[in-house]
Amino acid sequence: GYFVAAGAQAAFGNHTPRKHVALKSPEGMLAGLHAKTSAITGNLPLLRTYWHDAMPCQYLSLEQSALARLAGVKLRLGALNSVGEQKGVDSLIVTDLIELAHNRAIADAVLVTGDEDLRIAVQLAQSFGVRVHILAAGDPANNISLALLRDADSVSALDAEWFSGQLAGPSLPKSNAAEAAASPTPQPA
Repeated sequence: GYFVAAGAQAAFGNHTPRKHVALKSPEGMLAGLHAKTSAITGNLPLLRTYWHDAMPCQYLSLEQSALARLAGVKLRLGALNSVGEQKGVDSLIVTDLIELAHNRAIADAVLVTGDEDLRIAVQLAQSFGVRVHILAAGDPANNISLALLRDADSVSALDAEWFSGQLAGPSLPKSNAAEAAASPTPQPA
């Protein structure tokens, strides 16, 4: 959710509902992320990419299906409640990060997040000797908790240009665009 929401904010300059944003190419996006994370970690080998998300309904979205089929990607899904909030996703991230650190499966972890709820996982992973890097979607000062910024071993960012190349959207549905064009523009009084 953070990747798409904050990425759309960076790319398009405003809050855009997720249903109006799509990955142009899951493969291309992953290759771009891998290049960025490789630079952050000093070219350490990649274990795998964990993609944490919420299921929008009983079935995977087309985007989630495409990501799940990619080599080296582990799709981990929480739930989406009736008001569109993700549930259980943070717990999955926390569990994965702590297990990987505890099992010494990783030396570095790169999290694309801004959520302070993940701070305890960052601290625990670091207690096992893992360096935890935050990769912000857009400006870190605007969308990463200050506590998470302080605890991270490093903070980098994916900028608006990067996200513009990865995300498609937003666009008004044709009926709304036609209505907007036909409506008179309000004049100041």
